[in-house]
Amino acid sequence: MKYPIRKKIPKRTVPTKTYKDYTKYKEQLASDFYNCCGYCGVHHMYFGYQKGFHIDHFAPKSKFPELSYTYNNLIYSCPVCNCAKHDDWCSDDPLIYNNGQIGYIEPCSADYDLTFFRDNYGKICISNDSTVGKYMYTRMKFFLKRHEIFWLVEYFDDILKKLRIIFDKMDNSDTPYFWEIKDIISKLESMRDKYQTEQRLLKE
Repeated sequence: MKYPIRKKIPKRTVPTKTYKDYTKYKEQLASDFYNCCGYCGVHHMYFGYQKGFHIDHFAPKSKFPELSYTYNNLIYSCPVCNCAKHDDWCSDDPLIYNNGQIGYIEPCSADYDLTFFRDNYGKICISNDSTVGKYMYTRMKFFLKRHEIFWLVEYFDDILKKLRIIFDKMDNSDTPYFWEIKDIISKLESMRDKYQTEQRLLKE
């Protein structure tokens, strides 16, 4: 079974103000990217929320300083993806982000989610024989286990929420194992809540 590499496709909004400090766009970027890395889809809570996330310049600011403050060139990114990509670029033109062999796929484009997906265990895979996709996969270190682990944590959380919804529809306490199942779900939710509390502490 295939799963999207990201839960939601980023949708850029138009900034209400123009800044000369690109970090001031961070809150809007977080919203546009649903608080997740535009490249691998990991939620920012795993890196200390907004304070721990980076802003990547899709066309590197070291090569194209004129785009340093251009909102549509900014990607909300986890530190792993931002550092892996760094200032790599395939051309001298900021609009040419791949040459068919090497380069990148724009994270807000439909092609991105057609190229990358996750398998049953959260591993990032390439859905077609895209040479650019293979280049990006290697350069961005999509093979790292951390990409699978973070996805699995969120997957378990989603499954637990669905399980609670289904269980709450069961109103027959005489059903075999009803109370045992209820206790197991409650314990799992307690552990989940403890984990999320610890994650929130990283924000402070």
